[in-house]
Amino acid sequence: MTIIQETIGNLDVGDPQHFANLTLFPLLSDRKVDADYLTLGEALEKEQVEISEVSDSGSVPELLFKNGSDKDVLLLDGEGLAGAKQNRVLNITILVAAGKTIVIPVSCVEQGRWSYRSGKFRESGRVMYSRGRREKMAQVSGMLKQYGTRNADQGQIWASISDRAVGFDVQSETESLDDIYDSQAETLDRYCQAFKAEKNQAGGVFCIDGKIVGMELFDKPDTFRKLSNKLVESYAMDAIETQGQAITSNRQVANVVQFLSDTVSAKVERFDALGEGEDLRLSADSVVGGGLEAQGRLVQLSVFRVDDSIGGSGTRRGSHVFHHHRGFRRAA
Repeated sequence: MTIIQETIGNLDVGDPQHFANLTLFPLLSDRKVDADYLTLGEALEKEQVEISEVSDSGSVPELLFKNGSDKDVLLLDGEGLAGAKQNRVLNITILVAAGKTIVIPVSCVEQGRWSYRSGKFRESGRVMYSRGRREKMAQVSGMLKQYGTRNADQGQIWASISDRAVGFDVQSETESLDDIYDSQAETLDRYCQAFKAEKNQAGGVFCIDGKIVGMELFDKPDTFRKLSNKLVESYAMDAIETQGQAITSNRQVANVVQFLSDTVSAKVERFDALGEGEDLRLSADSVVGGGLEAQGRLVQLSVFRVDDSIGGSGTRRGSHVFHHHRGFRRAA
C-alpha cells in the first residue's frame, strides 16, 4: 500500500460547507501526527527565515531561502512571496530542514517589474488561484520528468494572469497578481468568513458550481487550519468568475468519493526533494497532482480535476480501496 493510499484510506468525508457557488467537503483525520514544523507565514512572522534574490542581479525562476529556525519550515506550492525585484509564487511544496539554506523554484506573478522594492521577501498572504495552480502543477511535472527541473512555463503564467486581470477589469501598473486579489478583497473576505475548519479537518475537496475542482490535504489538522483562508481564497478567485450557485446532491457526494478513488489510483512518480523527503507527482486521465512525502508520512498533497469525468452526468464505481473503508462519513 502506498503512502497516498494509506493516508486517504483513513479519511472521513465530512458534511459540506457552502458560500455562494463554492462548496467545501472537509476531509477528517483522527490520526495523531508528531510533527513540529513552522508554516512559511509563521517563520516569516517570527523573523526566523530570510528569502531573497539569488544574487544582486536576480534570476526569475529561483530564490534563496535561509532557514535560521531550529525547526523545519513548510513552503506550500502556489504560496505567494512579495518584494525584492518582483513578486513570485512557489512552484512546489518544500520542507526546509532547520538551519538549511537552499535555492527554491518559483514563478513570477508580476510581469511589469524588475527592480528592487526591498532587499527581502515578505509573505503575500495568498495562494495562487486554483486554476493557475493546476496549470502550473502540470507544467512543473512535465519539466521534472523531461529535464529534472522544477520550472513552470513562465509565458503561460503571465498570459493566465493577464486574462484574469481582463476578466476582473483590473488595471495594474506592474501586471501584478496581488492587484487582482486586492480588487476582490471584500468578496474574498466573505468567502473566508463562511468556511470554518473543523477540529479534525486535515484538508478538503473544493467544488465550484457543483463540480469538483481540487483537493488540499496535510499531515495534520493544525496545518490546514493555519492555511485554510489562503486556500479558500485560491478557489474563491475562480468561483467569483463563474457567478454560479453551489449544488449539493447525493451524486456530488459520490463524485467526491470517486475523485478520492481516482487520486489513489493515479500514477505516482517520485523525485528527490529539494528539501526533506521526496516530491510526488500524480497523473491520470482525470487528475493531476503534486505533494511531498517526508519523514515517513504524506506531509502535503494537492490534486486537481482536469476534465469533466467526475463532475459530469456519469459516476463510475469507486475502487476497492473505498469499498472496505470505514465508510467515509457522508453528508446528507
